[in-house]
Amino acid sequence: MMVVGMGLAASCTDDPSVVGLGVLTSRGDPHVTVPDVVDVGEVFTVEVQTFGNSCFAAESTDVEMTSEGATVTVYDRDPQGRCTADIAAVEHHTTLHFDTAGMKVITIHGWDMGHHDFYWPVAVTAQ
Repeated sequence: MMVVGMGLAASCTDDPSVVGLGVLTSRGDPHVTVPDVVDVGEVFTVEVQTFGNSCFAAESTDVEMTSEGATVTVYDRDPQGRCTADIAAVEHHTTLHFDTAGMKVITIHGWDMGHHDFYWPVAVTAQ
């Protein structure tokens, strides 16, 4: 049992994992949850699922606000081959609010399955 504990400690200090854009599509359209209509000034939640294996973890979510909407970029931590080959969802949550009324576009930025930049626009009405 002590040998197992020592092995775990060694793997934690020599972490080969890397952070990269989250993969937004495994099959079909990305999984993004955003309200269709929001009130001006009211905070709302944007939920994005990325995909990796069951060892992937959500690292961070960056938000860039513009007058037309926002860009939400999702990042995951990849354990670099230290896990099974399964496909699992990784949840990202962030909050936004718009200061002006009108049609807004929230663009979700991540990777496609080939690790190419992928942008998914979602329309929201701020009233």
